[in-house]
Amino acid sequence: MANLSTDASALAPTPRYTPCPWSKAKLKALGKSIRDSTEVPAEVPTYVEVMAWYNRLVGEAQQFLIASDWEPLLGPQQPSITGRFKTEETLRDKLRRQPNYKLPSIQDVAGVRFEADMRLDQQDAVVQSIVAHNRDGGVPADVLDRRSGDHAGYRAVHVVLRPPGACPIEIQVRTSLQGRWANLYETLADKVGRGIRYGDVPQDELLARIVQLVKQTSVDWIAPYEAQQVELFTYMGRVEQLQNPVKDEVAADLMRIERTLEELGAKVERHLEWVRQGLVEAIPSRDWSMVDKHTKGPATCLDS
Repeated sequence: MANLSTDASALAPTPRYTPCPWSKAKLKALGKSIRDSTEVPAEVPTYVEVMAWYNRLVGEAQQFLIASDWEPLLGPQQPSITGRFKTEETLRDKLRRQPNYKLPSIQDVAGVRFEADMRLDQQDAVVQSIVAHNRDGGVPADVLDRRSGDHAGYRAVHVVLRPPGACPIEIQVRTSLQGRWANLYETLADKVGRGIRYGDVPQDELLARIVQLVKQTSVDWIAPYEAQQVELFTYMGRVEQLQNPVKDEVAADLMRIERTLEELGAKVERHLEWVRQGLVEAIPSRDWSMVDKHTKGPATCLDS
């Protein structure tokens, strides 16, 4: 049974993040230039220069995560830890859809994805360790739990680090199933239009039904399965504390529950694969018309 201690001392030395070499005013000017597709003013850094600095920030966060000892929380497996940042096109899209956002305050311009084959309680423990370790080093952190609520099916926990003198860095912590679903939805968005990440709906009725089905795969299949994983793990812990012969009496029930959960997990895997191969990959690549739901009010961007 994994130890879910959130003691930050088990992690790597506290990371240090490189301060921003430009003022917020200059970053805002760059953001405006990107949003409006205009020439970058003199004395203002270019997108390439700013992304080089963001890349250094991501590398510093990534190095800390890779060097950390996750075995007490996750066992012997090695989590997948990868860096990512927005292309100029996707950044422009976000700035246009959410005009109140300014470049220095956008928390997901660049960040790190942390994925592992873990339960939800282990996911919580990883998040708490990251937050505690950074706060011990004087880096405030916010936690955005997106495993429930309306996020177009996207489920993950985001840790937003706010290093003094730097811009926010986002660490997306996902289970392996959450990560696979997010990658699937990104593939779908590339096929039918990235507007589905913001709540837009394809005009084509069949495509709209496919988008909805992919969302339901996360909400109606993956989420309940992950919740039952935690329930079984908790129940197993309670059984371990029992004394014989009571423990022997419930052992058969425990085995049946484990088999049921394994069968459910296999069904989730098969369904996810069927959605990927039978639906998403079968969609032809072309420009599809969308119904823009933003006329009804602002929507939260799906930052997957």
